[in-house]
Amino acid sequence: MKRVLALSILFALTAVIVGCADNAAITKSSTEMKVRKIEAAHPWFYEKGVGYEGGLSAIEVSRCLLHLDFSPPLDSNDSKSYYETVKGKFVWDPTTPEVKKARWFAEIAEKVKTGNSDAITEVITTLHQLIQAYHPDKVGFSFSLRTYPYAFVMDLVGSKKAEVLSWKEILENLGIEDEPGVVQLVNLLPSSEQAVKVRYVKNSLESLCLAYRKFMVDADNLWYLNKKEYKVSFNREKDMINFSLYRRATLPLIGGDFSPDDKRISTFNPNIWDFEKLINTKYKGLIYYSEFD
Repeated sequence: MKRVLALSILFALTAVIVGCADNAAITKSSTEMKVRKIEAAHPWFYEKGVGYEGGLSAIEVSRCLLHLDFSPPLDSNDSKSYYETVKGKFVWDPTTPEVKKARWFAEIAEKVKTGNSDAITEVITTLHQLIQAYHPDKVGFSFSLRTYPYAFVMDLVGSKKAEVLSWKEILENLGIEDEPGVVQLVNLLPSSEQAVKVRYVKNSLESLCLAYRKFMVDADNLWYLNKKEYKVSFNREKDMINFSLYRRATLPLIGGDFSPDDKRISTFNPNIWDFEKLINTKYKGLIYYSEFD
């Protein structure tokens, strides 16, 4: 009798443990499914990357990169960034359902096999933008293409000195080495394109994009500016966003000129035009103010 009772208890405990394990698996699976949710309006985009719990969706990160004017890298003569040449083109992950049906991935793979340099560049920039979109908290804003002898230079958040890593090492450092989308893109690249120079920066893409979004809301609530009267760009040397205001900016509703040639706007009328104070108060270290003629 005691033996039967003991066995009954053992079976009951086993059932409880298995049930807990199953529940944990279901919970984990549910969590992963939640993270892997696809953007309703952009079915080629996952909502967020695995392991990223921040406040930016992948599509918001992509829009931030596309909306901000990109100052040319210090070591480049290019007047425009790669993103500027593909306005409106968002990242697409070849593992998302809608994109997998498309021909892009198969076509780009064939071109890379033939050594097509434009195709290789497209894979590298798509890979980088995908990493940025899925883990904006761990990467920086900028990059450089074809910086001899490296195929690519990218920014990671940290305080280390610059180093050279392979794409696979970068994925491991970011904890996305099992992300099928980025892994497939890395595997497309020839061995000559695997070395990446990593530059470590203070500001993450996430912190910069959130600051940009919040600042533009503040600016819209406080001022009415014509888009021709200001510029917003990323300065790689400073690792900050630059909000630059036209020195003779006007108030469109009135049409008056608020800034004499020899005075700064904020000095002339700080109650209306003190962008600099707002930036230094709320966005110091992320955004800086300047004026242009």
